[in-house]
Amino acid sequence: MPAATDTPAFSLSGVGRTFRLEHHRIEVLKDVTLDIAEGSWTALVGRSGSGKTTLLQLLGALDRPNQGEISCRGRRYDRISASQRDRIRLHEIGFVFQSYHLFPELNAQENVVLPALHWGWDRAAARERADALLGRFGLGERLRHRPRELSGGEQQRVALARALMNNPDIILADEPTGNLDVAAGGEITAILQELHHTDGKTIVMVTHDLNLAGLADQIYVMHEGRSRPHPQGQPLTLDA
Repeated sequence: MPAATDTPAFSLSGVGRTFRLEHHRIEVLKDVTLDIAEGSWTALVGRSGSGKTTLLQLLGALDRPNQGEISCRGRRYDRISASQRDRIRLHEIGFVFQSYHLFPELNAQENVVLPALHWGWDRAAARERADALLGRFGLGERLRHRPRELSGGEQQRVALARALMNNPDIILADEPTGNLDVAAGGEITAILQELHHTDGKTIVMVTHDLNLAGLADQIYVMHEGRSRPHPQGQPLTLDA
């Protein structure tokens, strides 16, 4: 479990992100200021186009803001090199997406192992780690199955195992149950709860599922590119 610290996992100040489409300027994020505590579970909710996924990509240094500051554990992204940002993504952050992004020609074990081999892991050590994660997520008998032979929930569990290969302290999840039925979504939710409560992972999650969002320690409602903290115990809606 990560050591306790007063430094936020993420800190954002006045963050804005603008895209240009032909002659149009689209403000996707506007003056977003928030802190995400180390070891917390944060949900980002809001209607489509409210800026949730863009914000998650900025947190993971997959994109850069047009204005404002973003820090990860006290390190401002705009003050460190591209290679340092790469190392943060590699060693400290695991990404989980709505689409599983599994290679169809590889089996479950191979999909989980492949990134570790790219990082230079020993093949035997990578397989041992992958098998342990897949077994923990109830896929110990499905190691040799390819994605087409797995249900949506099983594919998402493979994607979760892949995200955890380097044992990151932070998980960024974009609609992790969005493509799943109620039962499979419940399985993924239970895994996320265990990773948070037992392993102490910091989770930042984009979701349309208000019941899932209600499990988080803190909720930010996104509306027209802005964010506001949602008061605990108050009814939750998608609009600010």
